[in-house]
This record gives sequence, C-alpha cells and structure tokens, in this order.
Amino acid sequence: MRKYVKNKAVLSGTLAVCLSLVASPVVIHGEAGARGIVAASGVSSNVVTNVHLKFRDIEVTLSDSPVLVNSTMMVPALELFQGLGYTVTYDDELRKLTATRDRTVLIFWEGKQQAQWNGNTVENLPAAPYTESDKLWVPLRFIAEASELSVSWDEASRLATVFNQSLLTPLNVFTKNDGDEDISTDKLKAYMKSRTKLDADLSFTGVDHYRDKTFLKIAAGDMDSLMLIEDANQLADDMLSSITMELSEGLQGYPELQKLADARIGSRSLADGSLVGIARPFDPHDAPFPAVRQDWLDILGLSQPSTLDELKQVLESFEAKDPDGNGKHDTIPLTGYAGGLSLGTFQWVEQAFTGEPERFSLENGKAIDHALSDEEIHALQWLRDAYEENLIDKEFSVQTKAQYLAKLQKEQTGVAALTLDEAAALSAHEGGANADWLPLSSVRADDNSEPIAPWNSRGSGTYIVSVMSKLPLDEVLNWYSEGIAMTKNNGWLELEDWSEEDQAAAERLFGRFDMLAGNSRLDAMSNEQQAQYQSAAEQWRELSYSATMFPEAQSVTSSNKYVELNSTLNQMKLKFIMGAISESEWRSYTASLASNAAYMDMMAELNALAASLKR
Repeated sequence: MRKYVKNKAVLSGTLAVCLSLVASPVVIHGEAGARGIVAASGVSSNVVTNVHLKFRDIEVTLSDSPVLVNSTMMVPALELFQGLGYTVTYDDELRKLTATRDRTVLIFWEGKQQAQWNGNTVENLPAAPYTESDKLWVPLRFIAEASELSVSWDEASRLATVFNQSLLTPLNVFTKNDGDEDISTDKLKAYMKSRTKLDADLSFTGVDHYRDKTFLKIAAGDMDSLMLIEDANQLADDMLSSITMELSEGLQGYPELQKLADARIGSRSLADGSLVGIARPFDPHDAPFPAVRQDWLDILGLSQPSTLDELKQVLESFEAKDPDGNGKHDTIPLTGYAGGLSLGTFQWVEQAFTGEPERFSLENGKAIDHALSDEEIHALQWLRDAYEENLIDKEFSVQTKAQYLAKLQKEQTGVAALTLDEAAALSAHEGGANADWLPLSSVRADDNSEPIAPWNSRGSGTYIVSVMSKLPLDEVLNWYSEGIAMTKNNGWLELEDWSEEDQAAAERLFGRFDMLAGNSRLDAMSNEQQAQYQSAAEQWRELSYSATMFPEAQSVTSSNKYVELNSTLNQMKLKFIMGAISESEWRSYTASLASNAAYMDMMAELNALAASLKR
C-alpha cells in the first residue's frame, strides 16, 4: 500500500476548505472532441468532454479537464481530495482509494459502482471510478456533497460550479454592545468559522440606540438571522410569533442551549408554549448595587456602612467634610438617574425596604405590587430625607445616564449604584484617576431587616432566530451553541494572542455565566482590591430571589394599555422624593390607584399570568 503525501498541510476543521487566493473563480474547461479511455476501465462509450468546472472560494486545482460519463462529471481523485483537505491512500492490490478528513471517510474501488461513506455502503454510483493516464477518476457530485459542498449545473454553458453554501450565506448577527470597551471581532469570527464553517457578519449596537434600531429592523423587514432582543417580555406574543422561528425541536442535541431556554429569566415562550427565545447567559448577581468610595472612607476614618442609617451618616460626612481635599464644598454624596418606569439607579433603596428587587413579585402564586405597600413609603421617605439634606444629586431626576457617568469620571461623588464591572473600571486609576470604588457586601434597611444583594431580574437579553434567516435553523443554533460552550468553559482566554478587545466581543455576543471568572477588569486591580470584590460577590451569592421573581410581568406592565398608568406612578414617586407632594397625598394617590379600573385590569392580567406559570 502506498500513501500519497500532500504538498501542503492537511487542513483542519469540520470542513477544511480554504478561501481561494485568486481574485476570480478557477474555471476548468473540457477539450472538444472525444477522450480515449482504456477499455479495461469498463467505462461506457457515452463520454462527453466539452464541459466546464468551476470551484468558487475553494482552493482546488485540477490539471486535467472534467468529463461527463453517463451524464456524471468525473474528475481526477487525488487532486480533488487534496484540495478539499483529505489524506488519501491507495491499495494497489485491491485497487481501492481511501480518503480521510476529520470524521469523514470515503472509499472507492476502481471499476465498481459502489462506495463507502463513513462505513455505510453506497450502491449504484452513477458511474464507476476508472483509471486514465495513471490517475483514478471519480464522480464529482458524490464527493462534493459528502464534503458538505453544493454543486450547481448550468445546461446552457455546460458549467458545473462547486461551492460552500455557508460561505455564500453568512450568518448575520445583531447584538448589543453593553460596555464602553473597544471590541475586536476578527479572532472571534475566525474561531467560530473553524468550528461551524459559517462566516459571521456581526453587528454591534450601543445601549442608547439598541431598542430603537431593533424595532426599526423589525418594521423594515430587515431582520438578521440571529437577533438579541433587549427584553423579550416587552414584546407581545403576536409580534414574536410573526417574526421568530419556533425553537423547541431544533434544540434537541444542544443541552446547554436547552438549559438556557428552560431558564425563567432571559428565555421567552408564547402563551401556547412555543419557545421563541434563548437567553444570553448572565450572572444573576451582575446588577447595579451601591458602591462607595473606599478612598474617601479611609480619608475620613469611616467604616463601610451596612444599614441605610449608617449609609446616611456616611453621606453626611461626604457632604460636609471635603473628602476629595480640594477645599471646595462641591462633592455629591449620592448620585444616580431615574429611568423609564422605575427609579433607575435608586431601586436598591426600594429593595432594602420591600425585600424584592422589582416592583412586582410572586407570593403563593399571586402577583404582589410593592409600589402600594407601606414599605414603599418608607423607601421614598428615606430618599426624600436624603434629598432635602442635599445628600442626593439634585439633578438625578432629569440627568441622563451619560451625564451620570461623566460625574463619576470626574470623581465628584461618593456613592452610586454600579455593577461590579463599572466599579472596577472606575477604580482602574487610568489617566491620573484616584478613586477606589468598592461594592458594598450587603445593605439592610435597619438592624432588624434582612440584607439584600444585587439581582438581575431581566437577564441579559434574548436571542431569537428570525423567520428571515437564509440559513437553516440547525446551523444557526449550532453556531450559538459553539460560542456558549466556549463561554461556559472560559475557553476564549485559552486562545492564542487573545486580547481584552477580543474578550469584550465574545462577552457581548455570548454573555457570561460568572462575572468574576476571567474578568480582565479585576485582573488589573491590586490583590487587596480583588479580594474585596470577590468577598462581596461571595456574600451576594448567599442570597437568591429566584423563588419570588416575576420577570414575565414586563409583558403586561409595558403594554400600551398600562404605560401611562405606570409612568404616572413613577412621576408621583419622584414628586414625593423631591417634596412636591406629602405622605398623605401619596397615600391618597395609591388608594385611588388601587380602585382604578385600568389598574385592576392590569392586576387581573398579572394574576392570570402568574396562575399560568404555577401550572
């Protein structure tokens, strides 16, 4: 037995197909007239030579022109297999050729209309392999399709074209850029292509414009194959059913995706049980939580606060004692911004009193609205007192997130609700920065209250496969599954020359299961700082809100029927905090709200939804 040694390295990957280095496709033309074929080959005289062959974006070079034998295009075996990345051996005695690439094994016998494909016998090949000019000729289409390639035939030009369908149809992905870091996609795309054969066209859009651009794509009928929906619970069933593929059957064989689909937070199912969205992975404790300027605490000789009374004392010191040492009375003890239908970065104060991170929670299968509770009044009163004492940024109700972040960058403030990553980034000491932000390990309303922890109640977004995808569902899910596997195993960091910009791109696409693992922001900090951050995260993980969370409530409360109702509620909260209405006026408002017809309809819908979840 002899083994053909390739004149180039054996290609790797499931489909080891290289992009051609030439600018235009290679076309191989058949010669006019008859081709002599040795009689020993047993080939029929029905041979046509004036045919052409083109390989598109595939590096295959044939020295001999193709021919049609019994209407089947035949080509030299060795050159075809080598171009497609196979290792080839030939048994002279058995006149048997074996071609191997990864897990694909093809076997042919000279003169036999029979082959083997991964151990399975294929009978009745349209034409038997034959030898001419000391070369074995084999059927092109059978080998191409066994190699996951496509072949088209143009009768008018007598041209066959071999191409990789997945290269012609890239996977279009639309996702959100959650952070401020630069991202780099080349290495990520190259790795994913080596694993899935798919070229990916990745579109990253910033947080400020993401929601608007998502709806613009939907309205324009210009949806990507794989799209991240910021909060799928805010989209109605009828809309989702019209733009998404059903995913349940497609998830068979993808256990990690199935786990993400089964999660309450981040996945999305319709009322009829159809699964239409898979969560982008996230750490449930990766959410904004009060962080304090540790350097200011050290300067003033203060300890970390653990109750809201202690925190208020810290804020009073930050306001009165010039912790930044600039000789001016210009510090902002606590800053933030109100967002949408909530108190934004001040929701943690409500959580400290109500015990829940969101307005609505589940209790014994029923929806509970904490906005109408006495605990909510206590939270608003704490914020009102702090506001009256100039401990809260006077501009919090009107400033944007960008303005809020600018104040943090200028090191003007001492306490703010930050994610662990945001606190670490502000503590990087780049460009002469001095701030040391430390997330609080826990916060309690008072000594008799239970501690709270950060909790992401809405997830990190939901990936849908749009009905406009030009790729089969399985190919899209396989691509996402490969990225999820690397993310869960922290495999990205093992790739050669992997940079922070590469990691940022991977996190934007595939999320992360653990906010501490492989976090380059923490790696840049001192050992002492890292230990403090890890200690805070470990304490957070002792608390969970999964038993009472009600993320599905968004599908009801954000509907057009109730937007004005809930927007008014949030405006009344702000008025209370800023002293525009009294406690009695707030109580009068919430009492009238409870008897409001629209409010009662909303609560009825929420309870019906809660009952369906219980079943």
